Amino acid sequence: MSKRQPEKRRLNTSKADGSYRGREIEPYPVRPRRERPAADPAQPEKRPRPEMEAKTVRQRPAQELFEQWPEDSAPNPKGKKKKGNKKNRPESENAQRRRVSRGELRRRRRRRRILAIILTLLLVTAGSILSVTVLFTVKSMRVENLDKTVPADTGIYTEDAILGALAIPMEENMFRFSAKEREEVMSRMLPYLETIRVRRSLPSTVVVQVEPAQASWGVWQPGGWLVLSRGLKIMEQSAQAPEGLPVIYGLEAESTVPGTFLAIRPQQAEPVLKEDGTLDEEAAKNAQLAQQQAAAAKLADLRRLMDLLDTEGLREDVTVLDLREENETYFVYQNRIKVLLGTFNNLEYKLGAVAKLVKNESGEFLGPRDRGVLDVSHQLDDQVVRIPFDPVEFTVEAPQTGPQPEPQTEPTEPQPQEPQPGEPGGDAPAEGQEEQTPAQQPENGEPTGENQ
Repeated sequence: MSKRQPEKRRLNTSKADGSYRGREIEPYPVRPRRERPAADPAQPEKRPRPEMEAKTVRQRPAQELFEQWPEDSAPNPKGKKKKGNKKNRPESENAQRRRVSRGELRRRRRRRRILAIILTLLLVTAGSILSVTVLFTVKSMRVENLDKTVPADTGIYTEDAILGALAIPMEENMFRFSAKEREEVMSRMLPYLETIRVRRSLPSTVVVQVEPAQASWGVWQPGGWLVLSRGLKIMEQSAQAPEGLPVIYGLEAESTVPGTFLAIRPQQAEPVLKEDGTLDEEAAKNAQLAQQQAAAAKLADLRRLMDLLDTEGLREDVTVLDLREENETYFVYQNRIKVLLGTFNNLEYKLGAVAKLVKNESGEFLGPRDRGVLDVSHQLDDQVVRIPFDPVEFTVEAPQTGPQPEPQTEPTEPQPQEPQPGEPGGDAPAEGQEEQTPAQQPENGEPTGENQ
């Protein structure tokens, strides 16, 4: 049994009557230490592990450690901290190694970063110099179709003409020119090519992919006609309507230069005035922007209409497409059926119904000899499909090409007439010609007799 420890007592500090009073109370129960069992002589004695020995060494009495420490670095036995004690205490070997290694690691990281940046700059510089001088220079050029097949279908042009329009000399660096700019320049120079793509085939080949354009539409303009491809690329200008092509009315191109794609000219917005009569520039700018958006939307509707005509198989049979009235769009099918579309709303359903009626695959709708007006512009609220067909003759009024004379609004002054022979100031009548009396002279270009 271990020696019994003295009993611990505590004071009662409660203030039941409002004043301090202390008295001893019962002690805490203290449990005695458990007795260690006696060693068994039959079993070998267990030796502590090395870490336990180290722990035992570390847990030596403080007085013993205090005697081993130097005077200037000895801990305060009373537990008070001394100023400068931590600085004056010598660092252990592990701490010194750890501090040195951390600083060295920071310096090594810094040196590695600087070295990596320098190497990167050197590699980029060397690569740029080599790519400009030695590597990636143009050694050959090739013309092919869009599907990368050869020989290419170049239309009316030859491959030499296409490569000449490319204007890239041999031994030129592959990355010194812009492929997009080359495509735009070649598109203007070669208007009979629908699509032109310039590609780089490393290390030393420039590839030009082409697709020939097909004349598909004739667009009326105030100064003549434009011939457009299927992709609405302007191929040429003409003073007369192109033969064998469907015509489009109601489109005014912003540019008529061959080689460019069709862009609709926006209408001029009306000036907006303020209350004081000055021009409202902000409102005028917004109005002009609205006109530009309307022109872009009209072009998008036109492309959508042509795509749907291709989808339904009607494009080859369209002869006239009229877009002059915004809400009264129509086209003529085989010069015998005028199809009223109205607006571009629900266009897919309208053209699907037209294709079913005019193709007449079932044999119960319009035949090849029917002529008239087919109206699909109305959409009924009761969801009942009613598409009237009026078998009447119709005409398409084509606009006049060229400037028209302006009508005269002010009366013109009478022009002086030359004196007639026999009148005062006139010449004498020729021989063998009788002098006419006023009753016998013509009035307004019609002869008059004596009885009139």
